[in-house]
Amino acid sequence: MASKVDKMVQRAIYLAGPGNLGYSQGNDRWNVWENGSGDCASYNLSCAKWAGIPIGGATFTGDLMDELPKVGWKEIPLSNRHYGCLVCRPKTATRGGHVAMMISDNDDVAEALGNEFGGIMGGKPGDQTGNEVLTRKYNGFATRCIEPPAWAYEDEDAPAPEPEPEPKRPEDEPDYMINGNQMFRLYNQFTGDHMFTSSPAERDAMVKDGWTSEGIAWNIDNNILPVYRLFNSYTAQHMFTTSLEECNSLIDNEWQYEGVVDYGYKNSSKGGPIYRYYNKQNGDHMFTTETAEGENLVKNGWTSEGIAWNRMK
Repeated sequence: MASKVDKMVQRAIYLAGPGNLGYSQGNDRWNVWENGSGDCASYNLSCAKWAGIPIGGATFTGDLMDELPKVGWKEIPLSNRHYGCLVCRPKTATRGGHVAMMISDNDDVAEALGNEFGGIMGGKPGDQTGNEVLTRKYNGFATRCIEPPAWAYEDEDAPAPEPEPEPKRPEDEPDYMINGNQMFRLYNQFTGDHMFTSSPAERDAMVKDGWTSEGIAWNIDNNILPVYRLFNSYTAQHMFTTSLEECNSLIDNEWQYEGVVDYGYKNSSKGGPIYRYYNKQNGDHMFTTETAEGENLVKNGWTSEGIAWNRMK
């Protein structure tokens, strides 16, 4: 696994070792390849460019701190220097410049120092002494530090993430969950959630997990109005609705569609009403056929949301 920064650092280490890069500030300073020549700036900038990290208009120590930020590099405090950063003393009219590359988080650097004569011009290509371009401990020369773009640290060899599957929706995949002709009601004292299921097996499993069975809520008849069940994994709440629009809106807000759990009638002439109440304190919805229970819920701060659907009598 490797990032562009890894490749840049590996290139710098290679040229400072087996690649035998020599030092020159002459016309051959951009011949940064095996047995070639470069100075401190062209060496570091060429390694970045070779790895695919843009260097923009940067050419030497007098402009790289101004030019590199234009292509995504970021100046950071020198004390925060780390792997992949360039540490720099910019060239001025009265002072020479220098730059080196951090090749570890422990102050190891790669840098080009001078030719075989201890100068900057007139040397032969390639490293004649083994010390023209080398790796060593940072000696504290720098006054500024700049790091490559954040994306250049990302692993290029990592497999592309699998796309998130489209959420299941009732119109695409009607996952019917009706397993009998009775709807059971359960209560979770830890989350405050109420749950409804027609499956005796699901009811029994939930009771084993600590839910309290509250008996039969109503009887089920296979009629024309499906009741959708959804679950919010963040709040551990369940929701029931006959509205396809509301169901899809909840799915868009990261609720999980769990299927059709009941059927109801659209109007009260067909069957008895099931009332819906909302608890704004914990986000729970409660469904009941009992008006007395509903009145008690309202007295305890729940909000009546009217008839959810109508059941068989």
